Amino acid sequence: VFPTYEGYVDQFRQFLKEMSAEGKVFYYGQDSGLKKLINEKNTKSRCIPYNEVELGEDRSISLGTANYNMQLIGSHNYQNMKAAQRICNDLGISGKQFFRAMSAFIGADKRLEFIKNKKDRAVLIDYAHAPSKVEATVKAVKMHWPKRTLIAVLELHTFSSLNKEFIPHYRHAFDPADVAVLYYSPQTLKMKNMPDISYEWLAQQIAHPKLKIFTEKDELVKYLSGVNYKNTNLLMMTSGTFDGFNLSKDGVKV
Repeated sequence: VFPTYEGYVDQFRQFLKEMSAEGKVFYYGQDSGLKKLINEKNTKSRCIPYNEVELGEDRSISLGTANYNMQLIGSHNYQNMKAAQRICNDLGISGKQFFRAMSAFIGADKRLEFIKNKKDRAVLIDYAHAPSKVEATVKAVKMHWPKRTLIAVLELHTFSSLNKEFIPHYRHAFDPADVAVLYYSPQTLKMKNMPDISYEWLAQQIAHPKLKIFTEKDELVKYLSGVNYKNTNLLMMTSGTFDGFNLSKDGVKV
């Protein structure tokens, strides 16, 4: 959608400028990019920072004598939860009401959604495609299962993710993964009237020691079918479909 990272950031800048004096902006206080935008003082609205929901053991939250067990994984989810809590509190919803409801929330569709979840392995799918979201998602899965091997697969599908000026922002996004896999379709590049991307150039930008790159669905299926998934998690990230890839229909046994 955005040819450059600066163009992406500028949309938030424009949004802040258009906010009215009666409005409120809740923003994640640990994001250096957001703090920089807020410090530009280009908005008339009141700007309110938030951090992250603090969890106890087993992802529990205690309020007074009440205890609520959360079902989500990943720091980014608990950052978003804190934002939702602050807004709900502002609307008159109490902390107990909020966390009682959130304890039943298993997550949005294709947001760290379990396709399979067994004793020593899991398959998850996530809509992540922007660099920061890919990094947060990969980190979340690895932190939740630190002793399992993590294979993180990303489809470069959007205009931004296939843009040579934008791709370098994915550098280090895969660092927590044991194996990084990129998939993109040359046909998608042609349809979007974009130049080809070479394996060598892409590998240099991602800079992961165990990076694999596929441009054909059959090649991806062959690789995933040959993996020993004992004590291993498979994370699939895309805003597309991996050209119609389906774990069961394509015979990938996890």
